[in-house]
Amino acid sequence: MAQPQAAVGIHAAAAALLALNAAVLSIINARVPDSYMDEPFHVGQTQKYCRGLFSEWDPKITTFPGLYVLGTAAGWLHYGAKQALGQQVLMEAACSTPTLRAVNTLLAVACLYTLHAVIAALRQPSQARGSTRSQHKQGQQGSSTSSVLWALALSVLPLHWSYSYLYYTDVGSTLLMLLCYLACLRHRPLAAAAAAAGAVLFRQTNAVWVVFVMGATVLRMVQRARSEAAKSGRQAAGEQDSLWSELRATVVYKWRIRGQLAWAVGPMALVPAAFIAFLVVNGGVTVGDREAHKPVKHWAQLVYFAPYAAAMLAAQLAPCVWGAVRVAARRPLLALVALAALCAAAVAAQRASPPAHPYLLADNRHYTFYIWRKLIDRPGRWRQAVVAPASAAAWAVLLSGLRSTQQRLWVLGWAVCTVAVLVPAWLLEFRYYTLPLVMAALHLPHPTKGQSATTLFLFAAMNAATLYMFVMRPFSWADGSVARFMW
Repeated sequence: MAQPQAAVGIHAAAAALLALNAAVLSIINARVPDSYMDEPFHVGQTQKYCRGLFSEWDPKITTFPGLYVLGTAAGWLHYGAKQALGQQVLMEAACSTPTLRAVNTLLAVACLYTLHAVIAALRQPSQARGSTRSQHKQGQQGSSTSSVLWALALSVLPLHWSYSYLYYTDVGSTLLMLLCYLACLRHRPLAAAAAAAGAVLFRQTNAVWVVFVMGATVLRMVQRARSEAAKSGRQAAGEQDSLWSELRATVVYKWRIRGQLAWAVGPMALVPAAFIAFLVVNGGVTVGDREAHKPVKHWAQLVYFAPYAAAMLAAQLAPCVWGAVRVAARRPLLALVALAALCAAAVAAQRASPPAHPYLLADNRHYTFYIWRKLIDRPGRWRQAVVAPASAAAWAVLLSGLRSTQQRLWVLGWAVCTVAVLVPAWLLEFRYYTLPLVMAALHLPHPTKGQSATTLFLFAAMNAATLYMFVMRPFSWADGSVARFMW
């Protein structure tokens, strides 16, 4: 149960976020009343569902209908409430773009609560033991304040918050994956399975993150079993000093607690199993527009992800830089070889990747269009001399930070899932980076209040700037249509 101070803090943060989101939504609906960018596809499909046309499907839509089912439920609820109050309203108005956008505005607040709950659950095992009651109380108060601040910062991550006032799949997708993880942390396997199914219905690639959550759950249960065995004297705690020793211990203890593991992850395992069956039957991941979203080997996504993640989490990762430097100082030759290998891998990844996606090159409404032209696709050996070393350094710090708090198997699992999600994506879209970044942020060393406040300020400034550009700086395309800058 949450401490009173933590409850007050998170409710106050949620109220502030709700007020902010509602104000922003009001501005967006006034300035941009019509659906924009990808919204026409999502809004149009939801409005078909609102009218009961469940057999009609827009072939340009690539995702499962999770968002549209939720939006339809919200529209019907809106319609029913109006009817109950004696107000006449058409179904089209009840399922209008402003109504559907409001769904994500509310989901964004739910994300804040869920992030805070996940942070609290992850920090619980690490609370100090043997402290006095006053020390424990002071620690809890500081911990609760820090957790609320960090949850608030992550909830306004620019590539997440920017979709809290538009009708996209991103906010619901992130929320459901966080709920899945939270249910596992709270030992509720059926709830975890339900959230996992919902997450995949919002975005197919979430099936990969469901597998990650399953793996993290197994590792956590195995670690607990080893600790209990060490306490009882049945097994020495031992220090696992290699990936192989971690793997061996995991296999041994998985067998010993196989019954518990079957209940903990068995229901959730049905979700990726069903998704694999879908892949076989469907012949691919997407349900529409396959040519534009066909899977490729876009290894350069990993080159771009690490600097992006390092920039977003700069305050949290700052201490990890010095940690990585200290580790490198102890073994300078090994560190130099590892960094050179990462640089070589970054260069090879860029050379082995396909040309830029036509959508990236043709759409100057996205910031990635300018990032690609100004920072990535520059003439000469810019990619080899600057982009590759920057990516290598970012990966080194990111992995070092994760390794300082997580087992090697956990870090490996996170990296593999990040590869599995990002590499097949041809289009450079930073919103694809949200879940791997959030999972990393939750498991890196917990930030101090100052680091959380710095991150919150950085995100708030970025959001204010992008919101201003979106609302106040429209421009015209050659066909006369109004275009707006967005992520």
